[in-house]
Amino acid sequence: MTIPRLHILFEHGSDLIPFGSAQVRLLRPFCHPLLQSAFNATFGLEYFGARVDAVVVDRLWQPGINLLKAKSLVNDIRRAGAKFIYALDDNYFDLDISTLDWKPSDEMFQVVEYFITTADAVLVTTDNLKERLSAYNSMIFVVKNALDERLLPPPVEHHKPAGDPIIMGYMGTFTHDGDLKIILPAVQAIIKEYSGKVEFQILGVTHKADSRQILASLPATIIPLNPAIVPYDKFIPWFHANIHWDIGLCPLNDTPFTRSKSDIKHLDYGAAGIAGIYSRVPAYEDTVHHLQTGYLAGNTAEEWVDGFRVLIADSVLRNSIAHNARSYVLAERTIQSRYRDWVNVIESIL
Repeated sequence: MTIPRLHILFEHGSDLIPFGSAQVRLLRPFCHPLLQSAFNATFGLEYFGARVDAVVVDRLWQPGINLLKAKSLVNDIRRAGAKFIYALDDNYFDLDISTLDWKPSDEMFQVVEYFITTADAVLVTTDNLKERLSAYNSMIFVVKNALDERLLPPPVEHHKPAGDPIIMGYMGTFTHDGDLKIILPAVQAIIKEYSGKVEFQILGVTHKADSRQILASLPATIIPLNPAIVPYDKFIPWFHANIHWDIGLCPLNDTPFTRSKSDIKHLDYGAAGIAGIYSRVPAYEDTVHHLQTGYLAGNTAEEWVDGFRVLIADSVLRNSIAHNARSYVLAERTIQSRYRDWVNVIESIL
């Protein structure tokens, strides 16, 4: 039997390095031995008409994408007799541009719509995103995010000495400042309530002046990201080796845009054996089981303070959530456990 041939055009920046989302959703899966046995996949920045069964185009593909370039690519794919598969994990039609550090052009949105409407099939990461895009294409398939277990080190039991402070951590970039602001009043209150018994760490950078001003009043440790470990395949091992949070924080505003988001932070925290507190929003309600694999809190300071108190006071519950979350990720959300999803979807498209 001939193995189907795929060419994947991953999204990248001006440095030509694949974006982290491309690594998670396309590169790591199709470099995995289980999928390599099912598909002959190549990866690149361009497509020059090679004989393949399908070309997978990722999100915005390349910097400065325009409609002319997009149409030329699709024409090349059609001319070669290949299927055009479009991969997307964000709802660009409801994008809140105020959260971005770059200004998207009107043509960029036209490109996304063109790719969605002309694709033979569209791959998305959530049911909500599929529903949002259903008016543009009837061939939409959901393949949930899964982590590459080869990047995950064996679990290590960290025994916290009695009296050591509880470490709460937040991981995000400046594009998530609005989410961070949801919990900052609660963090302020809990640090005051548990003075000397709680530490707050932020991994990444906060961009907006009002967020920086609030953080300046907190005893918070900001952990900058070394550019050398920013690439996804370097970051995950580094995160597991260097970040030892007792509680991971994942606030998320409930907006039309975020309702199509995936639960990737739940996977990241769970794989690292971190008990997470998550906003009670669609991205997490479907997979985070309250008090079992995480803690779900409404987007109010009161509910987040309650969550902090519960997990700070109850180490048995905290450790149980961390253990259960890791078990869930390893059993159900790794490429090894989900590779058949890819095989079934691609085979049905071809």
